[in-house]
Amino acid sequence: MNDAANLADHISVQNAGSLVLKVSFLAKIAIEMKIYPEDANADLNELKERIKGSLPKGVSVHRFNEEPVAFGLKVLIASIVIPGDEAGLMEPVEEAVKTLSGVSQIEVMMVRRV
Repeated sequence: MNDAANLADHISVQNAGSLVLKVSFLAKIAIEMKIYPEDANADLNELKERIKGSLPKGVSVHRFNEEPVAFGLKVLIASIVIPGDEAGLMEPVEEAVKTLSGVSQIEVMMVRRV
């Protein structure tokens, strides 16, 4: 979600014509996840798109990196962002990615507030 949309959630009308900003912006949660494809010949671009489409509402992919492992196999390193007020989405995010066809396994490498 973009900052303008988030800002709209924090504006309330107090009296006719006056606006008050509620200061309640929460940090976001960043997850770095290693995603192993089932096949060394997997189309990683197609897998990236399916991962993006599988994430719960409000969760987004900041970026993907490809990392060579061995014998032509590459893994995806996904940087995923969860809104700070949705910390309970960690498990659904993991489940959404690891149950995709074409994904062998996942490994959460890092979780932090940003």
